[in-house]
Amino acid sequence: MAKRASKKVTAVRLEGALDVQNSAAIRATLSDHLSAGAPVFALDLASVSACDTAGLQLLCAARRSALSAGAAWRLTNPSEPVLRACAEMALSPQEIGL
Repeated sequence: MAKRASKKVTAVRLEGALDVQNSAAIRATLSDHLSAGAPVFALDLASVSACDTAGLQLLCAARRSALSAGAAWRLTNPSEPVLRACAEMALSPQEIGL
């Protein structure tokens, strides 16, 4: 996971599997990044190699947290595994903030 931050944007690139095995660690890291208080929180999903329902739940929860904190939420470059997980769960990409 790579992070780039400024006073205006916190940008995080997720890498590897966004799944039940990794969700707790990713959730903690995203929470730390969200606490930086930037008005825009951006996640780049291009390097996500796998995504399951736990990963989608994590994205939904992180989106709620960002919006509750008053930050704009941006997801960019969804990988095929993320799009496939959305389709399998009958979620539109917009429901997770794409």
